[in-house]
Amino acid sequence: VNLFGVLHGLQVFTPAIAKQARPGLIAVTASDRGLDIGGSPGCTASYATSKHGLLGMCESLEGELAAKNLGGQIQLSIMCPGLVASSLWNASKAEEQRLGSDKRTIKYREGQRQFMESLGTSVSDTIDTFLDGVARGQFICDSVPGQAQESFGRRAEYIAGGLMPSDRRLKLTSML
Repeated sequence: VNLFGVLHGLQVFTPAIAKQARPGLIAVTASDRGLDIGGSPGCTASYATSKHGLLGMCESLEGELAAKNLGGQIQLSIMCPGLVASSLWNASKAEEQRLGSDKRTIKYREGQRQFMESLGTSVSDTIDTFLDGVARGQFICDSVPGQAQESFGRRAEYIAGGLMPSDRRLKLTSML
């Protein structure tokens, strides 16, 4: 879903948008994990891989659109939010909808929900910041102004420094 769902959607909708008489927007939601080192606490390798993949896919698509002179016809923006305080982590709400025999313990998810709610950007602020970036024609849009550059900076630091990603992660963990 995280990668191939977007790929299939782009394959269907990009040609349709290109045929329109008016300009269109392709907006893809990735994550700051697609810009950063990945593998931070709570981030699985499969999640980070899919978000890096989305970024690469959109970078390639942007180049294809430019080569076909469609850059003025189709704007491509990729949202790379950090922590968002959404109801996604409200496990108790999801568990209420399960059948009695399918209910699971949700104690571990409660900690994740509290973490996201306390540190995450509100959904409305995330959307406003993304739409502001779209209005300014940005390719990479974040949920907190400057967060995308900060996230990518961490990645660039370990690459340029010849370090292992874990070297940079250990430094981040010790700062928390």
